[in-house]
Amino acid sequence: MDLARKLGLDDNGLPVEENRKRLHLYINLVLAASGQPPCGLTDETELIATAQDLLQSYREKTRLLASHLCPADQRIQDFLNRYLADSGAEASLSYPH
Repeated sequence: MDLARKLGLDDNGLPVEENRKRLHLYINLVLAASGQPPCGLTDETELIATAQDLLQSYREKTRLLASHLCPADQRIQDFLNRYLADSGAEASLSYPH
């Protein structure tokens, strides 16, 4: 068995328990950012409660920008619209983003 594993360290020399806590916090932040309740009742619940306004702002910006295309993608979409306008297709083709 590897000496680092015996000592409770990961490949980077960090304690495994510390990595587990960081991963748990990250998962809870992702859940909170997507509007889901965080899992587990730990001391990080206070952090997530403090960050609720920031997370709500993030969700709102994500919602508002969901249909926004970057300039290059918008040019591609405009080209597709012009190119397919003469095809007589009723449904429009939208560029995936």
